[in-house]
Amino acid sequence: MRINRARASNGRRESKMPVKIFCVEGNELIGGLESEINKWQKSLGSKASVTHTSTAMTEHNDEAKGWQTRLAVTIWYEL
Repeated sequence: MRINRARASNGRRESKMPVKIFCVEGNELIGGLESEINKWQKSLGSKASVTHTSTAMTEHNDEAKGWQTRLAVTIWYEL
């Protein structure tokens, strides 16, 4: 992902921070999310630094599968 630079309203340069979003739906898939995130983070190598994470979770009633969990994790990082 390319980091774009923009001019702030005060005239200084600022960088736009890349963000990676992970989403899963279904109770079985949530268990593998941590390993998926770790694999992605390892692929970035030591050049990347995570600056912020956010997690959101909700449940919904799927007629075929019953109650299911949806989970989204966003990770902001710098290269």
